[in-house]
Amino acid sequence: MKYRADIDGLRAIAVSAVVLFHAYAPLLPGGFVGVDIFFVISGYLIGSIIFREVRDGDFHFSDFYARRARRILPALFAMLLATSILALVLLTPTELKSFGRGAVSTIFAISNVQFWRGINYFAPSSEFNPLLMTWTLGVEEQFYVIVPIVILLLHKWRPGAVVGSIVVLCAASLALSIWQTARYPAAAFFLLPARAWELGAGVLLAMHEITRPHRMPQPGRWLSDVFSVGGFALLLVAMAWFDETVPFPGAAALLPILGTVMVILGKGGLINRTLLSARPIVFVGLISYSWYLWHWPPLSFARIAAIGPLTPAAAAGIVVLSFGLAVLSWKFIELPFRRRTLPSVPILARYGVATAVMAGLTASLGLLSGLPQRFPAMLTELQHRSDPKAGEACLIGYGLTAPSAAPRCMPPESDRAAVALIGDSHAAALGPALREAMTAKGIGYLEFTKSSCPPLVGATRFMPDHPGHDDECRRFNETAFKAVLDRNDVTTVVLAGLWAAPFTAEERGQRFAETGKLDPDITHVESRKNLQDGLGRAIEALLADNKQVVLVADVPSFSFDPVRQVATGFIPLRRWLGQAVSRTDGVDDDSATIDQTEEDESRAILQQVAEKYPQVRYVDLRKVFCDETECRFLSYPDPFFRDHNHLTIYGGRRAVAALGL
Repeated sequence: MKYRADIDGLRAIAVSAVVLFHAYAPLLPGGFVGVDIFFVISGYLIGSIIFREVRDGDFHFSDFYARRARRILPALFAMLLATSILALVLLTPTELKSFGRGAVSTIFAISNVQFWRGINYFAPSSEFNPLLMTWTLGVEEQFYVIVPIVILLLHKWRPGAVVGSIVVLCAASLALSIWQTARYPAAAFFLLPARAWELGAGVLLAMHEITRPHRMPQPGRWLSDVFSVGGFALLLVAMAWFDETVPFPGAAALLPILGTVMVILGKGGLINRTLLSARPIVFVGLISYSWYLWHWPPLSFARIAAIGPLTPAAAAGIVVLSFGLAVLSWKFIELPFRRRTLPSVPILARYGVATAVMAGLTASLGLLSGLPQRFPAMLTELQHRSDPKAGEACLIGYGLTAPSAAPRCMPPESDRAAVALIGDSHAAALGPALREAMTAKGIGYLEFTKSSCPPLVGATRFMPDHPGHDDECRRFNETAFKAVLDRNDVTTVVLAGLWAAPFTAEERGQRFAETGKLDPDITHVESRKNLQDGLGRAIEALLADNKQVVLVADVPSFSFDPVRQVATGFIPLRRWLGQAVSRTDGVDDDSATIDQTEEDESRAILQQVAEKYPQVRYVDLRKVFCDETECRFLSYPDPFFRDHNHLTIYGGRRAVAALGL
């Protein structure tokens, strides 16, 4: 394929959009569509090679994968080596183990599968994964394992049906993407089946250009201008209009994909021959792969060390630093290794050895338990005491509706009195300490907890990023309340949860909604009323059955992760970095001043409901951890929180003592 400078210019637009989005999302809320632009470009360029060589009978797997190895692996391995060194000096043992697993999955091009199982790309927690950006490499490499085989088989079976068959496969992938985005958004976002059509669009475009001389003439200048300007306009609309609340990819991805296809078709058009072919823009496109690799790890490491958000100056400085690293990577790693000096088979053998060595090195980070010897034993002990899995014994996740039937969660009815806990993951965080306290008193214990599901009747939590969760929560609560009301041994019911969640996430479309009335335009006032009414109905149902009700207002939420903050105090370089890239005012080693505006609103609603029912015992857990000025998250050696707002067993014990049970 003849070199096109405007394609590198389009790469520059894609990588710049992604970098800006990752550095400061409000600046370009839809910048994540840069990845989709990359997918189309990749399909167009690589698909052209595959289709042309297959058609001419000159395709060899060894040559193809040798080219891919030279293109992808040197810069990737350099980045992994550098980030592994940084991880050794900046990350705690627990974090380093997770990093090692991510590095191994990156090397074997399956990091997208790993992230699908445990990460929400748009959630704040994703910022703390230094290798998150590698999910796109997984999608691409998996695609390039499959697509040569598909094209070869189709060409042998019926050469004239190759293009039509690829069209059908792309249409099926798009249909799957739309369906999955509405039901299983994480799978649609990270996994190949729902993304294949985006790369396939580029492949089809390449096939069209290769076969076009026999079918239609080149478009005229006016048509190229229309494609060029119109396609670029679609890309700008997607970047400016989309944000994390837009279900993606699904049908929404049609906008950037169509825009990219139009720009590529607009060869010689106005935007292509001016903006996209400008030398500075083309240069950014030339280093786009390296910049994509190097921009995210420094941002992630800085956010791991930071107390709260990065300052704008710090984010801008990291972007500039990553650009410099990308230039060096392109000049001294990418370009030299792309030059072919050996036949394909020896090249693949050498890269195979390099891959095995890199996999062994990074796997050792996990196999050696994150090398805890690097830091004082107190850090390891604090991390152990902040076990992120604590409180999950009875907690059921998204996609499930039936409470856990395990004996420890729902024991058989007995003659002794029992306490039941109903709520979400914040309630589940109270579970271990509440179970411990009740067992010590000879009282039974039941737990009904589901992620992001507040204990309401006739109302539910509407979450656009978890389609169908509202109905799951409704069904779960119906089952939980029925189980409690049907049991004579349950004398006390504790209702707890992150009541403020839909208020703090209103910008992402979350609301308290009436069950069966999921209007996406629910107002803030209506959301408040739905919480109040749903909680009132839940309490009335329990009181009518002579249950004692304990209504628990939630613990404080921190703008930073207290566990990460405590760990930072043990790692000098990390502490220095955190002070350099973030504002640390109001944060001490064991406490912090925090803004509770949204939580104050939910507390006011809970207090109003409690005052309406004098029989209800109302407990505000913020008073357990906070005074008039600040909130404590640690009392050496016991951490009270395992993340921004979930209690450890030690924090749970303090909270349960305040319940008066």
